[in-house]
Amino acid sequence: MRLPKPLDTSTPPESDGAFDLIPAGWYQVEIDSADGEDFSTEKGRGQRVKLVNKISGPTHEGRLLWDRIIISHTGSQQAADIGNEKLRAAAYHAGVPQLSDTDQLVGRKLEARVGIRPARGQYEAQNEVKAYRALGGGVQSHQGRAGRIGNDQNQQVPRRAGPPRRLSQADVRPAGAVPQRVAEVQPVPHDDDIPF
Repeated sequence: MRLPKPLDTSTPPESDGAFDLIPAGWYQVEIDSADGEDFSTEKGRGQRVKLVNKISGPTHEGRLLWDRIIISHTGSQQAADIGNEKLRAAAYHAGVPQLSDTDQLVGRKLEARVGIRPARGQYEAQNEVKAYRALGGGVQSHQGRAGRIGNDQNQQVPRRAGPPRRLSQADVRPAGAVPQRVAEVQPVPHDDDIPF
């Protein structure tokens, strides 16, 4: 293709084309696009939703954040479950009561918690969207990759040993809710308490 006018390449470019990482934290975003795409890896095939989030504040205005959310996966039902919950959280916090088409998300505003994925192998460190919440710091948030749900950015439900389990609605309480009283645990007798 012939360029409309020649580019002057006699001086070095102003940047190397790489973006600096955005510091971890909560950012106000507007969903710029939401498209479905098929993918395939050595672990299986599936579908994911690619959200492009445009930052509107408090800093880094105009920068884009990509979030690829797995919604089906032939090799991992757990990955699909986590992805569907993350997409559900994004829709909920964006004010979409019933999500049936990703186009419903476009133009919606919410907050995204940005994290930094460390460099691995040939890949440099990069930003990733960890969670979504309503503008103004809504009380509910979802932390997708770790599969944990907390009330704010500093609170996380501790992980238990063993394989992960799917959280139910009973596992999550609204902020400020008082937990129901748990039955008292009876002490277990020790070896020296057993009569012979």
